[in-house]
Amino acid sequence: MHERGERLRTTGAGIYIYENGLRVLTAVGAYDAAVKGAPFAHTREVRDDRNRVISVHRWVGSRVFSIVRQTVINALAAAAARFGAEIVTGSVAAGASADGELVLADGQRLSADLIVAADGSNSALRDGLGLLSKRKYLVDGSTRLLIAKTPEERLSADGATTVE
Repeated sequence: MHERGERLRTTGAGIYIYENGLRVLTAVGAYDAAVKGAPFAHTREVRDDRNRVISVHRWVGSRVFSIVRQTVINALAAAAARFGAEIVTGSVAAGASADGELVLADGQRLSADLIVAADGSNSALRDGLGLLSKRKYLVDGSTRLLIAKTPEERLSADGATTVE
């Protein structure tokens, strides 16, 4: 695995991982580390700027955890390393070919059975392969933050409710 950054890191904060994702984490040996300390979520409330509930979603019949993204990345990296994966940081990909060649910024060429490019919305690898058919820029957006629950919320009988 090649990572541009000097360490494995994420942007964003929390992520909901549903039953199917939890089964994948189990299959790759990362489940225990990924969910350690993560709250089980059975209800998600969405609130407006005045703290009024505007929608409620309840998960019934499946497991859902609200997990810090970095925890998931660390768990997956540890599982990959246990299975022999090499994780190289500070390695910038410059291009890829459909036949499994990864080209690094320093000119090095590597062969692989599969290349997974997770280099963002302005992906040089995707664009180099001509995989983007169109792009639509949006004028709006949002910011999500993780904020610790208040002591009252943590002690509540309904501690498995997340609030957005």
